[in-house]
Amino acid sequence: ALAEAGFALSEPAWIDAAIDAFDYIQRRHGRRDGQGLARLAHTSRGGAAYGAALIDDYAQLTLAALALFAVTGQPRYRAAATAWVETALSRYWDAGGSGFFQNADDSPGLIIRVKADFDGELPAGNGAMAEALARLYFFSGDATLARRAEAALESQGGAVGQDYFSLGSLLIAADTLFRAVQVVVIGDRGQADTAELLNVVARLSLPGRVLQVISPAATLPDGHPAQYKTQVDGKATVYVCVGQVCSLPATTAAELRETVKLMRRVAAAPKTTP
Repeated sequence: ALAEAGFALSEPAWIDAAIDAFDYIQRRHGRRDGQGLARLAHTSRGGAAYGAALIDDYAQLTLAALALFAVTGQPRYRAAATAWVETALSRYWDAGGSGFFQNADDSPGLIIRVKADFDGELPAGNGAMAEALARLYFFSGDATLARRAEAALESQGGAVGQDYFSLGSLLIAADTLFRAVQVVVIGDRGQADTAELLNVVARLSLPGRVLQVISPAATLPDGHPAQYKTQVDGKATVYVCVGQVCSLPATTAAELRETVKLMRRVAAAPKTTP
């Protein structure tokens, strides 16, 4: 929340606070197990960490890492998200029925492993992790993540018709996976033209937005609809994509606002099957 609010309201101190909080959790609660997986402790006190993390912990920290990656562009955040998702899929995934268990398969003393299906005071682990998988898929291009996100949605989504109030996180994940608005800024962070476009993006209401800022020499993942898009006349350039459809390039604030209006209508259009 600090990272996203700092980005939206041009408060770099809030982003710095988000970084400090993230680094504390990663340093205090993180470790590598004997298989090299990135594991998390559930809680800490007095400098010591205790208990195996729940799937909710991995989901929320993955989402935090991806928020910081979008805002700062630092690859270490995407690396952390990738490592935690690997652990979640390895230790928490229900291979027999899809979806995520609340506890890891190597947690001691369990009588039964349950799943976090419904939102309570916090979003349910399955909904939050499906959202994390969907977002990491857009950043990485790894189609396996999209398939696992969809499988998690299918395994838990049958109850939506009866109790959608308790499945908000699952609905948000579905909206991200199938209707995400991908905003790709081709330009160098810190340059005035890139900053101008990012300021516009920050102030627009775009639920499900996935923001990537790449340098002109970088390449988007395979399968990304804007993979081979380039700058226009050497200026920072934005492409807004929904599904496999991308907008025309925008290089000014006014062009970007008009582009987003158009692509919002594309994202909201009913989906049909052939």
